Amino acid sequence: MESKGEGKYDDDDDDAKSGSTRDAKSEAKDQDEQDDALLRHVFDWYYEDEDLEAELQKFAFDHANEFDDECSSTGEYSLEHTELHREFRSIFERRLEECVERHGSSVQQFYRLVASDQARSTELYSGHTFAAVINSTMSFESFYELMRDAKRGDFYWGVPLLQDMDTLEFLF
Repeated sequence: MESKGEGKYDDDDDDAKSGSTRDAKSEAKDQDEQDDALLRHVFDWYYEDEDLEAELQKFAFDHANEFDDECSSTGEYSLEHTELHREFRSIFERRLEECVERHGSSVQQFYRLVASDQARSTELYSGHTFAAVINSTMSFESFYELMRDAKRGDFYWGVPLLQDMDTLEFLF
C-alpha cells in the first residue's frame, strides 16, 4: 500500500531524471569544447611552432644530399630513403605527442578524437582536416619532395590549406 506522497507518478523522480539529462548534456558540451580546444592547440602548434620547424629543417638539410632527382622519375626509391622517412615521421610523432601531453591529453585520446571527428569536413579545426593534412604531409611522396627542395636550399614545411568556396570542402 502506498503511503501519502508516494504515488506512482512521483514528481521527484522526474526532476532527478531531468537533472541527470541536463548534467549529461552539459558534460557532453564541456567535452566538445575540450576536444575543440585540443584540436586548435595541435593545429596552432603544427603551423606556428618554430622549434618543430627548426628540428625538421635541420633533419632535411642534414640528409638532403642523399636524394636525387632521377628516383622520382623512375619510381625506384632506396631503402635508405625509406629509413630516413621513418626517422622524419618519428621526429614528428614524438613532437606531436609532446604537444598533446602539454595540453593535458594523451596521444591515444587525441587519435580517437581525430578518428571520431570525420563528419566536420568543412571546418578548419576538425579531426577530418587534421587527418587529411597530416596524411598528405607525412606521405613518402611529400617527404621526398621536401628533401629534394632541401637539396636545392629550400625548406617548405606544412601543407597550405585550400578551400572550395562552393562546397566549403578543404582541398588537399
